[in-house]
Amino acid sequence: MKNLVYLSTSRTLLSDEVLLDILASARKNNQKHNITGVLLYSEGTFIQVLEGEDDDVDETFATISKDIRHKNIVVMLNEPTDKRSFPSWSMGFNSVDPAISEEFIESLTSSDKLLNIDGNSITITMVKAFIENNRLVINH
Repeated sequence: MKNLVYLSTSRTLLSDEVLLDILASARKNNQKHNITGVLLYSEGTFIQVLEGEDDDVDETFATISKDIRHKNIVVMLNEPTDKRSFPSWSMGFNSVDPAISEEFIESLTSSDKLLNIDGNSITITMVKAFIENNRLVINH
């Protein structure tokens, strides 16, 4: 099992409708391949965490890499893991609402489940930094 975290830039600013289409597609495909993770978007920048079996993550990322809606894909982390950081999330996503994002950040910092993940702390740190810097809300 592994996790992969990447950043990319949207070719254009995306509407809520397009973002929801991306989310629906991601959730459907990820459930089919037992991939969990989170997808965040803010003002043209994506960060995504993919977690699952090596071949499934690699295949999913290869498909994502071909999507013409984004460019400048930079893999920040691609490493083996024993545990998932987002085990019950077929794909979390964001919308803008600072009050709810604070609740989510608080859950990341106070949840024993997330705090005790060995080997994935950098994943949680990257996601938290993106959320804090962009004041995002996560729906899962």
